[in-house]
Amino acid sequence: MTNDGANSRKVSSSKAFLTFFKSLFGAGLLSLPNVLGKVGLPLGIILYTLVASGCTVTCFMLVEARDVTERFLLLPQQQRQSYQKQQGENNDKEACIEKSKEGTKQKNHYHLVTYGDLASILLGPRMASLTRWIIIVLNFLFSAGLVIVICENIVPILFRTSSSRLYTEEEEMDHRRTLGYILFPIISVALQIPWLQDMWIISALGLLVYTVGVMGSTIYSSFLTITSASSLSMTPTDLWQWKWNGIPSFLGSAVYAMEGINLTLPTVHSMEDKSKSAHVICSALLTYGAVTLSFASVGYAGGLGGGPGTMRTKGECDVVTNCIIPEELQIVMQIALSLALLLSIPVMMYPTTEMLEVMLTDYYSQQSSQHREQKNIRQQEQQHIQYGSVDSTLEERQHFKHSEISMSNVDSNDDFDMISNKTFKHTDNIVKEKPHSVITNSIILDCSTDNGSNNDCNDIEPYSQEKSWKLRLLLSFFITLLGCSTKSFTLFSSFVGAVGLTFAGFILPPLLYYQSMIKANINIHWYMRLLMGMLVGFGLWNMTIGGVSSFLDLIHGL
Repeated sequence: MTNDGANSRKVSSSKAFLTFFKSLFGAGLLSLPNVLGKVGLPLGIILYTLVASGCTVTCFMLVEARDVTERFLLLPQQQRQSYQKQQGENNDKEACIEKSKEGTKQKNHYHLVTYGDLASILLGPRMASLTRWIIIVLNFLFSAGLVIVICENIVPILFRTSSSRLYTEEEEMDHRRTLGYILFPIISVALQIPWLQDMWIISALGLLVYTVGVMGSTIYSSFLTITSASSLSMTPTDLWQWKWNGIPSFLGSAVYAMEGINLTLPTVHSMEDKSKSAHVICSALLTYGAVTLSFASVGYAGGLGGGPGTMRTKGECDVVTNCIIPEELQIVMQIALSLALLLSIPVMMYPTTEMLEVMLTDYYSQQSSQHREQKNIRQQEQQHIQYGSVDSTLEERQHFKHSEISMSNVDSNDDFDMISNKTFKHTDNIVKEKPHSVITNSIILDCSTDNGSNNDCNDIEPYSQEKSWKLRLLLSFFITLLGCSTKSFTLFSSFVGAVGLTFAGFILPPLLYYQSMIKANINIHWYMRLLMGMLVGFGLWNMTIGGVSSFLDLIHGL
């Protein structure tokens, strides 16, 4: 939320770790056992480790950029200027932090909750607007991806047929539409939670179901497959192969598995002790990377990703829960997974709702400011017209008095007609000017009344929580609509991860970090410059090569 009440409600580091750690568990990791088959287990482990490590570094840069920006902006103007002069002699960051602490007695309030808030200060208004919309669309697509997986797991359970026949395409869409009617009110209520710090309870429940339920059942099912000599699901025959041609497709899915990194800044904002924010974010990412890599490796080795030698096609195992054995455990895990993903939607949508509310708040504030300026101009016109009317009345009386005196001294009719024409001509001019004055005065009087009868003259109400529920309801509708109408999660996640999340995760954070250090006049070490270059280079490569590859797969799948 954008109000001050939300800012005063902070959480401990442990709760922040729990919320952020749970937000990382999205739908993307469910396809990791499947996409590991595109590159093989050895190469997949190396690539996924590099992706997780790269995301950890970029999130560290993002936290540092926020910290430097906040401290730099909290410096008073005079102290900031004097400090920038001293930076020519000392570029040490620790000295910058110590000096900035001296100027934090008179704090100014800055809104640094999202990518857009930080970009508006460091990159300018145009880049900030572009960044906000990219993050808004990304989080919306991530939430829709959760709904896609929910549909893939729940539709076979709710609409199970008595025979073994497959659904027709029309029947499947009807079932998805019916499920959408059920999911829409649930998602709408969940999105009404306005503060991230209120979500740690549902995050704990979702994390418990996800780690203990889904991952536990995956490991158990893989163990049965590996240890059973006569199992229908056998280990893949290409387990130890190095498949270099599958790298672009794998990287898109691997980056998508890090979909929760967009909650980095909101998590830092919600913490009581922001000095521990870098430790919380980085430790959560490293833990998540280790857990998901182990999960994906065991699932792939146990045949839950499909492929040669497993008696299942890769299309049947796009989501790992579709291939868990035995069948009873599969049904339980599909329900548990759907519940966990449903609880993740409000956490995933928090940056989107926050940025949209900030944008709407700024819009309403601008409109209200323009309205007040127009009202002040009208009041000034009222005073000017009132004073002008008094002067005009005095001038009119003096003119008629002078005319009467002149008429008493006139003998000829021609002179009398001339004076009369001048007198009535001046009177006509006064009459012509008065209607404008009367109309103007009537408008000002209507706007200055307190009865509020004229809606155009009332002050524009600011954007508030009373209006926020409408926005969240609209977002819930479109999330449900897109999620229930999309059938291929693999193609969906591959394209979104390669194009959208790569920009937000590997290009934007180094750019924000660089700009923050430059504006604060802090020296950037050579190894940080090297890391920034490598991360941005990988991001551009993945957006082009991986984006084209996933787009072609998406077109081919249609």
